[in-house]
Amino acid sequence: MIGKRLLAWAAVAGFAAVVCVAATPGASNASGDEMVYISNSDADSVTVIDRKSRKPVRNFPVGDHPHHMLHSLDGEFIYVGNTHSDDITVVDLHTHLPVRTIPNIYDPYNLVYDPTRRFMVTACTRDLFVEVYDAKTLKKLHRVQTGKEPNHLAFNESGSIMFVTNEKSQTVSAVDTKTWKVKKQITVGTRPVDIHLGPHKKEAFVAIYGEGKVAVIDVETLELKEKFETGKAAHGLALTPDGKTLFVANRNADTVSVVDPASRAVQKQIPVPGGPDMMSVTPDASELWVTSRYRNYVHVIDARSFRVLDRIQTGAAPHGVTFSWAVGHH
Repeated sequence: MIGKRLLAWAAVAGFAAVVCVAATPGASNASGDEMVYISNSDADSVTVIDRKSRKPVRNFPVGDHPHHMLHSLDGEFIYVGNTHSDDITVVDLHTHLPVRTIPNIYDPYNLVYDPTRRFMVTACTRDLFVEVYDAKTLKKLHRVQTGKEPNHLAFNESGSIMFVTNEKSQTVSAVDTKTWKVKKQITVGTRPVDIHLGPHKKEAFVAIYGEGKVAVIDVETLELKEKFETGKAAHGLALTPDGKTLFVANRNADTVSVVDPASRAVQKQIPVPGGPDMMSVTPDASELWVTSRYRNYVHVIDARSFRVLDRIQTGAAPHGVTFSWAVGHH
């Protein structure tokens, strides 16, 4: 395995490099441990936390202004998108250390795979478009004009439609992935940010930062169905694996809302100081990890009792959170 990985990286040559050797359904838990990765946007660094001890074990520099992260197709690496340096830092999941930089990836604020895992899409939030790459070679294939400050992305179950939130256009773009053209602009409200498919894949939930609400889009008709209130500056979203609980981080209310996605009822407000931002639920559904953007730490919450279990120091302006042992939403 190590030899294959070294050969793969030795073959890298610029923008159209081969960056992985095989496609598998998810991360491989390469090192056999469970680490949580936090991108620190203002510190230009990533903090690696041991899940069991809840202690930081690594903190290393990456590019300029890192935000979201993505597992490589083979599950051996994590890609860290650095928006201001227009590149991706590649982190080895065996050593939990950076091994190289992929240059010339314009403003990779957010990066996701489509359901077929043939394409990687980056949201270029300081511009008006998203870019589509071949997921294996990272050759750029398409640029799709969506709206002002595109930042979060999701696909319908088949991958035929990509949804892009445009924070400064008050819209979600529905993009036909056969043509990579915008099929419809859906007006959802002031400053749409995170987006997440619902438990049955028939709805998309959109955090509306400027209204403290969550909008609900019908994935088939591409119509706005309704909105419901959660808290000031609704930002990050996370869904439990069983689909029964939707978490909404309300950054300026210092709360995380616990929502029944079927009834839209807010069942509880969990106090989370420091500007709760992005979140991920562990695959065993036991924990919710929440970055606090304004206070430089991450909270660990019991995803069943909704009790705050721990608070762990990170770098400045922690944003993205993902897991070494399983593919997370962020």
